[in-house]
Amino acid sequence: MHKKPRSMILEMAKYMINDTFQQLQFEKYASIMIDGSTKYYHHLVSVLIYSHYKIYFYSINNQSIQTANALSEIIVKCVNNLTQNGCVVVACTTDNAANNIAALNCNNPHAAQCLSQQYFVRQACYAHTVELSIHDLFDDKMEFNEITTTIMKLLKYFKYPPKYTTVRWKSFSQCINYILENMYNSNKLKQLSENEMQNYKALITHLNWDDVSTVVNEMWNLIIQLEKSSYSIEDAPVPLLVTIGRLKAMNSYLANRQAEALIKRFSSTADIHLPMAAFVCTYRGHIVYQKSDEMTKSLILNYAFLGIEEYIHQTKICINPSNAKKLLFEYLQKNIYTQMFEQDAIAFWKNESENILGPIFSPLREIALRLLNIPPTEVPVERIFSSVGQLLDFKRIREKEDLLEAELIIRTKLTLEEAYRNTKNIYMSTDMKAFIHGIWIMAQDEFGCKKS
Repeated sequence: MHKKPRSMILEMAKYMINDTFQQLQFEKYASIMIDGSTKYYHHLVSVLIYSHYKIYFYSINNQSIQTANALSEIIVKCVNNLTQNGCVVVACTTDNAANNIAALNCNNPHAAQCLSQQYFVRQACYAHTVELSIHDLFDDKMEFNEITTTIMKLLKYFKYPPKYTTVRWKSFSQCINYILENMYNSNKLKQLSENEMQNYKALITHLNWDDVSTVVNEMWNLIIQLEKSSYSIEDAPVPLLVTIGRLKAMNSYLANRQAEALIKRFSSTADIHLPMAAFVCTYRGHIVYQKSDEMTKSLILNYAFLGIEEYIHQTKICINPSNAKKLLFEYLQKNIYTQMFEQDAIAFWKNESENILGPIFSPLREIALRLLNIPPTEVPVERIFSSVGQLLDFKRIREKEDLLEAELIIRTKLTLEEAYRNTKNIYMSTDMKAFIHGIWIMAQDEFGCKKS
């Protein structure tokens, strides 16, 4: 007797999930990425599993009750499944919504870490944190809301302008670029009366377009860098610090204020401690450290040491923080070059580090392997909702949750993307000066130190 299509779909999805866990056994360490989306009055929460090389679809949940406790239960289920299959969860990456923070706050007895008894860190989404820093300047009632108001007014004079939304501040840059490109293109403008044309020209001359577009595009490029699905947190400090350095070098009031907003957000909402610790565990980070002057080296070390201390404290792993910091310092003094290290830091720490550094470095090895398996954003989860939108129409959303989830697993073929690791990041090859300038600006705010 032939099986019904519904049974076949459910069985195939179950097989693919089991295959995921078998593959993750070889990875040992993984992180969770989680995000939500509202479709046809249903609030869906999707969970992905992230390893350094692959991203896997895990589940989609129709969350009728939107609370931190409900979210915590979803995370706990995933953590328990991973743990039972021999995989250590090192982090959970979310945006900065209050429920997400509460669900992963270890001081909350209902937090996912407390309920699962698996202590991992919450990694704040870097892209979302950058968006918040733009919001802090340009949103309604903020310091530069007049610029935003002017852009919104100008868009009304065009026939088919791009959509502007403060939920995604990348659209701000898109709108500004559209206006700049078509400012004097009569084919793009609506039919305007003489009075409307005068108002339009007055608005055009109201802004310093070079200043506004340069700053906003710099922020857009930063978000694009951070939203690459292949990124792990070791990739995050470079574009962030380079952007801060470039903004400060522009020496305009708007650029300075945007740099300050970034620094403030990455000292409160998120920080660069953990990413810097991961960064120096890569070949690129090792080279940057060794090529820096002594004072800059001390700053890089301060950030990396803080990252290691915080990680050990939050995860309760049995590693002495003082010993780990000592080993990190000694590792950074060594001249290390292998093709494997240059191309793939994870492979180096797994396969070569013991022979090259010696078994005494095993605590640092474990920390490196954990940190290099943390993503800086949960953007790939958002892309799930976009790429499978046709499955989430009004009619299909009313299907049983297990069938919808099974179809999503099969549609995405489980593996979403092969992580693309490019060690020759354009920022590092072209703007080392801005990177160093950025770290000094950041350190001046956090540590109160100044470059002599």
